[in-house]
Amino acid sequence: MRVDLYKILQGVKTYPSWYSNNSYDLITIPEGNKLFVTYNSKGKRGKRYFPRSLSITPDLLWTLGFIEGEGSNSTNKSAYRRFMITNSNPTKMKFVLDVLEKHQILARASLPRNSIRVRYGLQHDKGKLAKFWREKLKVSLDKIYLSTKADPLKTSEYGVCDIYISDVILRRVTDRIREYVFAQMQSNIKEGR
Repeated sequence: MRVDLYKILQGVKTYPSWYSNNSYDLITIPEGNKLFVTYNSKGKRGKRYFPRSLSITPDLLWTLGFIEGEGSNSTNKSAYRRFMITNSNPTKMKFVLDVLEKHQILARASLPRNSIRVRYGLQHDKGKLAKFWREKLKVSLDKIYLSTKADPLKTSEYGVCDIYISDVILRRVTDRIREYVFAQMQSNIKEGR
């Protein structure tokens, strides 16, 4: 399945802001094989590039499902602008980053500082944890932020990892891709395809 992002983003708005309850139109501008996505809100302007179209491969389909299960599905308060995935399995988290980068949705190099948050119990060695996640996820150390977890019994051997990016456009576009792909799959199942 191939998805034309320009087509599926037409008429899509940002999620309502918690403080103003306003939604803003996503503005999409094709630039060759890329799609420039932006919005305007009282002088603030977000922007991001995506591929013009996506090939929905098995690895991307798995990743979309993983984001559905392990990501932020809330649009309450400030969650509407958070792209977030939480899991303690480093292999799965690396796979997600690999797939998002391969499909030009999110590049490791563009990850904001401290966007990989590792929550750990007091029994963990901070230095070893930072090195472990840096090596496993193939990111620079400045991308990793360590914080203690209130209940150390709820962390795994290597802590719990959150990919946490405050980005209205990234959140809305990835949600829209997932909504569209899953709706197409459900339709195909109903039609017996």
